Amino acid sequence: MYIIGITGNIATGKSLVGSLLRQKGYRVIDVDKVAREVLECNKELLCKKFPELCVNNKFSKAKLREIVFKKEKNKRAIERILHCRIIFKTFFMVLVEAFKFRDVIFLEIPLFFEYNLDRFFDSVVVYCDKNIQAERIIGRDGDDLLNEKLKAQKSLDEKKKRGTFLINNNGTVEYTKIQIANLKFSGRTIYFYIIIVILVYHLTRYLLKNLLG
Repeated sequence: MYIIGITGNIATGKSLVGSLLRQKGYRVIDVDKVAREVLECNKELLCKKFPELCVNNKFSKAKLREIVFKKEKNKRAIERILHCRIIFKTFFMVLVEAFKFRDVIFLEIPLFFEYNLDRFFDSVVVYCDKNIQAERIIGRDGDDLLNEKLKAQKSLDEKKKRGTFLINNNGTVEYTKIQIANLKFSGRTIYFYIIIVILVYHLTRYLLKNLLG
């Protein structure tokens, strides 16, 4: 099985590329969607640990975005709570797909390079001009925290240098489709199998210990 990350900075077109790959029959796991599900399940825990996230006794996504993009003091503590759960759920989803004997699985993950996942997996880097990126952010979210959002991730130039495949998303959807059609995805991700062996080993030890006393 070949695991490939789909990445790029905010509003460069990762979701578009993910949807086009799904149309071609590939399995694409949207880690942003996983993150939203994890967040929804942990709102009470976050409000309990970080009262500033509650506004009028309700969890505030706007306050969470403010903390994350402005890098306030609780940013890392909040990320530790969410990210470990996101990683666990994503890995479980990949494991399910592995047992279906899929040849290729894509992970749509914005922070692919921020977490140095290119040590283990290949990647598709989606990029566009900064002016187009800013226009897309404003069109989607307004101009609130625009500069912070543009600066929050590693530079696109660095990601392009580290990426395995590149997709220029400055143009039309048809142009992006043509680029995807010209890419050949074939290979194996040996690290995934190593992780599975380690997990199965520890799970077996745990079950034997608890079942056999």
